[in-house]
Amino acid sequence: AAAALAAEALARAQEWTEAVEAWHDRVRKTAAILESDGFLLSALVNELYFLVDGGTVYGYTDDDSEVFLALESYDYPLYGSLDVYFYASWALA
Repeated sequence: AAAALAAEALARAQEWTEAVEAWHDRVRKTAAILESDGFLLSALVNELYFLVDGGTVYGYTDDDSEVFLALESYDYPLYGSLDVYFYASWALA
């Protein structure tokens, strides 16, 4: 399966690159509008990585209180660190 995925990625690399560049061009063209709100461009482009790279867990502590924790990435397996909430605050809002 990995070889088939790699082969497809190599075969479609130009197509995917053009699609990403087209998306970036649309974002750049609307940047002035988004920046007028002060945070939307940053939220759209910079912090949305959290939604695809991070993870979340909802559970209970030892005293049965509910807790929602965010994972920065699977390479950095710490839940609930404050820097994650700062960087992901726009995506989580």
